[in-house]
Amino acid sequence: MARLSAMGATVRPSKLLTPRDDRDLVSRLTVSGAAADGVLTMQQFYEWFLAQKGPRGLESERVPFAALEGWAFAKDTGNLVHAGSGHYSVEGMKILAWTGPICEWYQPIVNQPGVGIHGLLVKEHAGVLHCLVQAKAEPGHPEVIQLYPTVQATRDAYATAQRDFATRHLESFIGPRRGRIIADVLHSSHGQWFYRMSNRCMVVEAMGDVEAGEGFAWLTVGQLNALLKRNKVLSLSLRSLLSLLPRNDSASRAVMTSAEVLGWLSEQRAYREVEITPIPLNHVSGWQRTEMEICRADGRYLSIMAVESHGRHETISQPMVEVRGQGLAALVVKEFDGVPHVLARAGLESGLRDSVEIGPTVFCQPKDFEKQGNVPRPALLDYILSARQDQIRYDSVQTGDGARFYHPTCRNLIVEADDRLPAELPPEFAWVALGQISDLIRHIHCVNLPARALIACLNALQ
Repeated sequence: MARLSAMGATVRPSKLLTPRDDRDLVSRLTVSGAAADGVLTMQQFYEWFLAQKGPRGLESERVPFAALEGWAFAKDTGNLVHAGSGHYSVEGMKILAWTGPICEWYQPIVNQPGVGIHGLLVKEHAGVLHCLVQAKAEPGHPEVIQLYPTVQATRDAYATAQRDFATRHLESFIGPRRGRIIADVLHSSHGQWFYRMSNRCMVVEAMGDVEAGEGFAWLTVGQLNALLKRNKVLSLSLRSLLSLLPRNDSASRAVMTSAEVLGWLSEQRAYREVEITPIPLNHVSGWQRTEMEICRADGRYLSIMAVESHGRHETISQPMVEVRGQGLAALVVKEFDGVPHVLARAGLESGLRDSVEIGPTVFCQPKDFEKQGNVPRPALLDYILSARQDQIRYDSVQTGDGARFYHPTCRNLIVEADDRLPAELPPEFAWVALGQISDLIRHIHCVNLPARALIACLNALQ
């Protein structure tokens, strides 16, 4: 009998078909979500976690750009670039928008070449699924030890590392020893500040024995859900990956059909199209460069600065983004006939590949709107900030990406809708069932990073 090819591998026809979905996975994750203890009790975890600060801590300080080792401003463009390959650069960008209060603006942008890997490894211990997380600090928030995914690697790092798998546990995600895929999707990063950056976000189940290694720990989904309620314990990348875990969703009805949700997103992308033009950094209008930072004359939005970080075994020297003030990422939620929905907003971020992805109800830096200007306050910002205590289902302060951002923090809010919510909302808003947005997270470039992190928090409350 003839052989056929599937995904590059030659297989016999009798082996071609497999169930399209793992029907047992959701129940196994539900059991893990109910497990308050696992390989480690929570007390043992806290003792282990506190012990990580010494060997994995960092000390960071701002330095002049001239002190950055290996970095320099290109003479012809003014772009801030590294002498080696595979590093990101800071460049300029011109944006033309067809709609909105501002139709043209200029800004610096971080350009990271290639697609990185963010991977979470899961495995059963005593019949209960556990997630393998690592504890570390990042240059952007050196005083905070947090939990990160099993693997985080840029394209250059894992392309080099896969020859000898120097990045610990990388072999579980690529190559012949890769485990069973639970989720594997390209996700966007911060589209406001990164130019078309994507990460391959993976959840993989290990099939054989796995030695955790120093600095790693196995935790149940229930333990991670409990830690989501604490400030600055789970990193942004780990929260985003947790949103990929399938959830138990028996709802068959929603305010909109799934086709209508996709149609709404497509319409927003078509209507709010932007034209992006990379330009030299020294051509970015309205920004100024000093020996310590690149910033707007009015000090709003963000700056580019230089940071040197010292750890026990290495020194890291790099430019970083400093966002002005604490961010706010908020979801308004409501049940319709017992089915939980989120009020999603089609958020425009100029660095995204498709310009628009599904985002939280509100995502902004409120400090940017304290002064009167030509930029209106985001819709529903005041509604969120005036929410009563009995409306607030989740409220925490979390860190952002500390690999490229300096001291990034964001208040994460989940707010129950009340009668003050306007009945008529702008067309960029839509009520999307929690099950629908969870499904869309498992598809390429549909849901943005702050929304994915908030959905993980919302799932933990269900």
